[in-house]
Amino acid sequence: TSVYDSNAKKTIILVIGESATKNHIGAYGYFRNTTPWLSQQADEGKAIIFKNAFSSHALTAMTVPLILSESWQDSFDSIPAKPSIINILDKLKYNTYLFSNQGQFQGALYLYPLLNEIQFKHFTSIQYLNRSNNYDCEMIEKIKSNIDYSNSNSNFIVIHLMGSHFHYEYRYPESFAPDLEKIEN
Repeated sequence: TSVYDSNAKKTIILVIGESATKNHIGAYGYFRNTTPWLSQQADEGKAIIFKNAFSSHALTAMTVPLILSESWQDSFDSIPAKPSIINILDKLKYNTYLFSNQGQFQGALYLYPLLNEIQFKHFTSIQYLNRSNNYDCEMIEKIKSNIDYSNSNSNFIVIHLMGSHFHYEYRYPESFAPDLEKIEN
C-alpha cells in the first residue's frame, strides 16, 4: 500500500529527544558522525529532519504539551481546550502509545491533561533524572512487546527519550563511548 493511501494501516513514530542541540547532531550537518542511523534514514527518505524547528521553552514541562497540541507559548493554560495530536488521532481510530524513559511523576506533570488521552503509557521509572535510569535503547523491547499490530487500527507511538539530561555520562553504555579526538583549529 502507498503511504498516501488513507485506508492503509500505518504506524507513526514521534521521537522526542531531550537536552540536545542540533549543533552536535550529525544528521543536521555536525562534522562528527554522531547519528549514523538517523542520517542514513534521512538519506534514504525514511525520516524527516526538520531543519527550522525550535523549542518554545527551555523546560520539558512547558515544551512537550505545546508540541503535542495547538496551544502556543502565550496560551499554555489553554492546552486542555485545544485539539491535540493525541485526540485527533484517537478520533481517526489510531491506537496511541507513550513510552517514556523519564520518570512517571515528571511525565504525568508535563503531559497532563494529554496523558489521559493516551491509550497505553509506559514509564521506565517513578523518579526523575536519576543515575539508575535505563538507557534509551533499552526501551526497544518494551515497545516491541506492547504494540498491538493484530487489529485493523493504525498506531501512533510517542517515544520520549532521556537523552543527555543531567548525569549524561550515565546515559549510554561504556561500549558506546564516543571517540572525541581533539579538534584541530
